[in-house]
Amino acid sequence: MFKQGSSHHEICSFISSKLSQAGLSQKLTIIDPYGLAYDIQRPKNLKNPTTILTEILEPLRGCFHSLELVIGLQNSTNRPEQHVDTLKSNLGVDIQVLRAPSFHDRFWIVDDRLAFIVGTSLNSFGNKHFFIQNSFLDHEDTELLLNLYRNGVTN
Repeated sequence: MFKQGSSHHEICSFISSKLSQAGLSQKLTIIDPYGLAYDIQRPKNLKNPTTILTEILEPLRGCFHSLELVIGLQNSTNRPEQHVDTLKSNLGVDIQVLRAPSFHDRFWIVDDRLAFIVGTSLNSFGNKHFFIQNSFLDHEDTELLLNLYRNGVTN
C-alpha cells in the first residue's frame, strides 16, 4: 500500500524490484487506460509517464526486448507518440502501443505469464492512496486477461 504523497521514486523502485523478481526476460505489457495522458502545458498533478517508465525500467535495461503499452482511446492528452521515441531511446526496446478501450483497471503482465494489479495510472503515482498487488494473479485470471486485451484491441 502506498499512501498519498509517497514519492514516485519509492513506487518506481518497488515496481522495478517486482519485475526483476518475476524474472522479466522478454516482454512487459502494461494495460493502463490513462497512463500516457499528459499535457505538458497543463500538468495539474500528473507526472510525465516517460519519466516514470524510464525510472522503473532503466534498471532492467537489457533484460527484456519488448514493451506493449495498452491504453484507452486517444484524446488530446492521451497521445502516445509523444512518449514512444523517448522511451525507445531511453530503454533500447521495441515499443508497441495498442488501444483497448474496454479496460478500466491497470494490469502489468510479465512475459505473458505473470500479471499483477496496480491501483492507479503511471501518471498519478503518489497523488492518492493506492496499492500494488504483492502477489500475482493466478494462471486462469492471467490467461483470461491476455485473451480479453488481445481480443479487445483496436488500432
